[in-house]
Amino acid sequence: MAFRYGLSLVCLSFTLLSLLGCGAGVQQMRPDADSRPTIGGGYGDASQAVAAPEAKATETDYQGWKAYQLTNGLVTVVAVPDIGGRVMEYRLGSHPFIWTNPAEYGKLYEPPKTAAERKWHNFGGYKTWPAPQSKWGGPPDPLGSQLEAARWSGKILTSSGPTVRITMTSPEDPVTGLQLTRELALSAGSTRLQIHETFRNISQRELTWSIWGICQVPGQLEPSQPFSREARVYIPLNPKSAHADGFCYLIAEKTDQWTKIANGRILQTSYGGKVGKIGTDSDAGWATYVDELHGFTFAQTYTVTPGAEYPDQGSTTEVFTQSSADVPYMELETLAPLKKLAPGEECSFDLDWHCAQVGGPTLKITSVAALKTFPAAAWKGTQIVVTGEFGVFASGQVELTFSDGAGKSLPSSVPPLKVSPAKSVVLKLTATPPTGATKGMLTLCTEKGDKLGDIAEVLLTNTPAADKD
Repeated sequence: MAFRYGLSLVCLSFTLLSLLGCGAGVQQMRPDADSRPTIGGGYGDASQAVAAPEAKATETDYQGWKAYQLTNGLVTVVAVPDIGGRVMEYRLGSHPFIWTNPAEYGKLYEPPKTAAERKWHNFGGYKTWPAPQSKWGGPPDPLGSQLEAARWSGKILTSSGPTVRITMTSPEDPVTGLQLTRELALSAGSTRLQIHETFRNISQRELTWSIWGICQVPGQLEPSQPFSREARVYIPLNPKSAHADGFCYLIAEKTDQWTKIANGRILQTSYGGKVGKIGTDSDAGWATYVDELHGFTFAQTYTVTPGAEYPDQGSTTEVFTQSSADVPYMELETLAPLKKLAPGEECSFDLDWHCAQVGGPTLKITSVAALKTFPAAAWKGTQIVVTGEFGVFASGQVELTFSDGAGKSLPSSVPPLKVSPAKSVVLKLTATPPTGATKGMLTLCTEKGDKLGDIAEVLLTNTPAADKD
């Protein structure tokens, strides 16, 4: 299936509660005030998010554009080749995580022929730009360039099964010397969207570029709010940062939208409706956008290369905030290392998206969960009570296992707990650890018991008190 676009996640009691550009710096261009979108109908929920037996990829119409849709019962992804291969939708059930601009729905534009015709059409969504931005010169695309808003080609690689895939490719761009390819993959039972970005040097000269992923996320969570401070981004700071505060301002104006939490380990952005931009040299490889008002987390995970050169004062992750007087959104941005490309050579960057119904702050992201409160154990006689809160990125079951000081696994009779990305996991677990146990491990597994990944370690550091019952 394909069509062409022209130029284009013992004794016990578990308690589960269901809770409800960009970094353009001073070059940032804004849509006209009269094109501001309005938000209606609320922000959806995850009540209908139930894992389907398989994933599907289909052709569809999205807001008047020809598009691809990837679904698996939990999440829905929509990509539009005709507007620069953008990902315009990523939602859990009916709850969206991506900001889009209704003023641009269904519109297509021809490349400008003169400087006066150059205008940035802010569609919203997720896209990639070449960095550094000063070297590229957009948005909008420089005259003769076709990366930002060009009509890409695309096709469905796998239409149904355990994993579905689509691919989209830009025209060859003579200005940057690049051709961009974006491949998306979605698997059954999981909220994980795999994004594989590729830059290919189509010129006859050596080029140096970074792959810059830009995702626009909502800054307004209710129609009655011009902007929402409950719209937040969390980034873990590098303890060995080159910056005095662990981050730097990439736009000179220092706003009150940024603060450090968790004993200075996490940078929190609370959207205040003001223009601003920061960069971090975070080495953790994750960042999250959290709708604190409704209790939803959108996580991005990626690889950071130690010792590599990154653009924008060594930034691996950036946050841009737009003025709510124009359109209320933020941008969560990730960067690959700068890479020299010989003619015909390619470089790639992999970005994984995950989501779950859980609020913030985000203290840690694992491959399978977003942790709001680290699980911890307290002794009560000869038993432990484990508490904590997290969201899982895949449907399945949580298992609690134990080991001794040497790391040897010990027999456990704790039954597994069925979980879903559509419900926050609030633990209140009472269990009797086996003799010799020094720690426990919470693990997400499939319903058949196959391990998907570890959620968190639970240390049993205190000596159990005498049983007074």
